[in-house]
Amino acid sequence: MKVEVFGDSIRAGYKLKGESYIERVFKDKLVNYSFNGATIFDIANIIYNNLEREKALAIIGCGINDLIMGKSLETLIDRTLISIKKLKELDRIVLVEGILHIKKDYFLALHDFSEEEMNEKIQKFNRKMKEMSLGKDFLFIDYNNLEISTFDGLHPDENGHTAMFGPLKKFVKKHVDLKSL
Repeated sequence: MKVEVFGDSIRAGYKLKGESYIERVFKDKLVNYSFNGATIFDIANIIYNNLEREKALAIIGCGINDLIMGKSLETLIDRTLISIKKLKELDRIVLVEGILHIKKDYFLALHDFSEEEMNEKIQKFNRKMKEMSLGKDFLFIDYNNLEISTFDGLHPDENGHTAMFGPLKKFVKKHVDLKSL
């Protein structure tokens, strides 16, 4: 059974000394297409140009870079849905991870946006994805009910990844038959 992750620096394990929460859940089954700075446009490009049809669990975890760079919420939602559709056509079970709320610490202070406005967009994105997932075309998990410590207001530190590990493992165990993949 293969698990593919299409994501940003959080899924790539930015600044971690150990394994990310995703690596800890899926271990050697994981193919991680995540990288620092990834946007949904990058993810869609990977999906459309590098994947063959096969059964797998595909996790999409990005969006904050799109919002920081000024892409509209509507564009982010649209591109995420296009990516989900293509993954489904390629026989994937799709799990979308919600965008984590941010704190405008030193790293994010370099960007021109309001913390409140950004978190409002994040909340709208997460709410929309959750609503749309109820139709069962894809799964959705949101970590924003957790206390997630970060290095810089955006990237979870080791304790933040530990906080995300348990809920992801439990969610996948409940909603995905990994043996059928």
